[in-house]
Amino acid sequence: MERRNARRKLTETRVIVHHDTVGAAPLRTRDMSQSGVFVSTAQPVRLKAGTTFDLTFMINLGAITKLRKVCATVVQSTPEGLGLRFRSETPL
Repeated sequence: MERRNARRKLTETRVIVHHDTVGAAPLRTRDMSQSGVFVSTAQPVRLKAGTTFDLTFMINLGAITKLRKVCATVVQSTPEGLGLRFRSETPL
């Protein structure tokens, strides 16, 4: 059953996941909404639901790249990647 409150949009953006188990891993988003994001992984990443960590979005603005750091919580971990919810105090 779908439990999302916000509609997701297919988008591919570079992100860096900051967590002790993966260090600073560069990844790509698959889809994103105002409340969360799905991050694709080349190999399965086993993070339990409820795990919180920082993400740095690398937003390409042409001649410059803007960095936006947010806090996210794992809501699901699949062989294809991680479903993450943004923390309410750090909206994108």
